[in-house]
Amino acid sequence: MIPATADWGQPRLRRLPRRIAPVHDETLESYIGRLATRNYLSRVDLAAHLTPRRQGSRRGVIASESLAAVTGFAEPRLAYALPEIRQRVPYRYAPPMIGQVVGSYPNRRHPSCRRCAGATGPVTIWARCDYNVCVRHQLWLGDGVSQPRDQVDVADMPEIVQAQVRLRRLIRRRGYPRVRFYFSDACEIEHWGSRNPFALTPRNERMRRLHAREHAEFLPLSYGYAAQYPEVVDLVRDLLSVLASHGHVERDRGPLPLLRRDPQGKSTAPLQVQPRWTRLMDQPRATPNRARRPRRRADPAPAVPQHRRSAATVRPRSRCTSPSARSASMTTMTAIAPPPGTGPWTLELRPK
Repeated sequence: MIPATADWGQPRLRRLPRRIAPVHDETLESYIGRLATRNYLSRVDLAAHLTPRRQGSRRGVIASESLAAVTGFAEPRLAYALPEIRQRVPYRYAPPMIGQVVGSYPNRRHPSCRRCAGATGPVTIWARCDYNVCVRHQLWLGDGVSQPRDQVDVADMPEIVQAQVRLRRLIRRRGYPRVRFYFSDACEIEHWGSRNPFALTPRNERMRRLHAREHAEFLPLSYGYAAQYPEVVDLVRDLLSVLASHGHVERDRGPLPLLRRDPQGKSTAPLQVQPRWTRLMDQPRATPNRARRPRRRADPAPAVPQHRRSAATVRPRSRCTSPSARSASMTTMTAIAPPPGTGPWTLELRPK
């Protein structure tokens, strides 16, 4: 007898004649649209075909099993590429996806680099706050970009590309949550601080060069955000430096295990986890893995025989100042004979 499941009674989905691979961190809506366009279908019809029926009504959630059936790709590969599918993946596929981009707030839907997409066409991805410049193709992809044609070419401004490299370096050192927290504040501060277009600032100098290059009096907002980006990264670095100087933890290091990523998504054997330790900036460095050795007390000095003591023993001088007391405190020198065969004679100072 065949057991009844959630998909019992549903028609089996067939694979589409033309399949395309998803782009990493691509939104599900963008991938469904590209898949429908490649197979000459309507996006609404394809989404309705992929949505399973439940008691005569349709849900608004596309199951990963249905998407894997029509595309021909395995569920782990789709879950690794699509953040919306990644959130509903079974637990056995979840470990290799720890630390990946989440398909919800605070991440935002953003057009991917048009040169990276190439012949694939326009692609929308889930982007983090550090997705601002394509270092490979030197295009601005951050704020102000709503479509691929808004992406600004910053090849003639290397300081903007270097700012992107420095921001990623800050994320590796301080952690992404802390950098994201201060990045939005730094953008607002720099935006309000550069409202005067006649001020002699690096941002206005870059805007002047962009106006001369584009031969336009008015430019889209993406040009302004790209021009102020180096100062924004410098401000984030200064805010993090102030935070570290007040005794906060240098970096957020969690106890998440390191997992081996298999290209086929089958092996999830954990690697050997090395313990990581955090300390406050004003505390000394500790060695938790190394047992501290007890201090060895110095051995007491051996007793010196009478005949081996210092040659002269001087009595401390008295504080009296009268002549009689001063004469009473005077010392005399007496010769002491050593034991036979031990050494020469010694002298000892004794009170008079």
